[in-house]
Amino acid sequence: MFAIEDTTVYKKRHSPKVRLGLLLTTILAVIGSTYAVNILASSSVEYGQGIYQIVACDSYVNVSLEPTATINGSSYVGSFLIRGLNVGECAGTTIRLRLFSAGSDSPLDLFATPSNTNVGNAVILSIASGATLSTALDDVTLVNPAGQNIEFGDSSQSIDYNESLAEFTISFSNPKALMSAVDSIVLESASS
Repeated sequence: MFAIEDTTVYKKRHSPKVRLGLLLTTILAVIGSTYAVNILASSSVEYGQGIYQIVACDSYVNVSLEPTATINGSSYVGSFLIRGLNVGECAGTTIRLRLFSAGSDSPLDLFATPSNTNVGNAVILSIASGATLSTALDDVTLVNPAGQNIEFGDSSQSIDYNESLAEFTISFSNPKALMSAVDSIVLESASS
């Protein structure tokens, strides 16, 4: 006769609390200090407007997409209008804005150089350490697609601050994103 041998492999089972703790630890490790908000530009939101929380600095901002004039039946995202950004709370952070079309994982191209040789698919704001509301005009600058701080702009994009309204306008000289193609806005922030 043959003896039946038990070949079952028994694994130590962790309690639900241990599994939840491991899951939360993994999630926090993946997130790190970068935060993102993905907002759908639904039919109730005109031109992708919305209020978003920048988690890295606990500030709520309003982002509006401003269209260009209609050319051949189409308008482009000519600028971003950002209201409510408290640069004092967000001092020492970098904020990135990107636009997406429905079903796409790739951001839309926002602007191009005047010669159309390079494109940018994000607006990146750099807020200096020690920035305050009274220094916002000088302490919030742009970063180009190559990662260089371009201060207040270059031939492709520029930033302006209206101190009396506390709003930033980021404008594109050669816009590429069609307003009709925008389905969502992604706002990400990270400590610098």
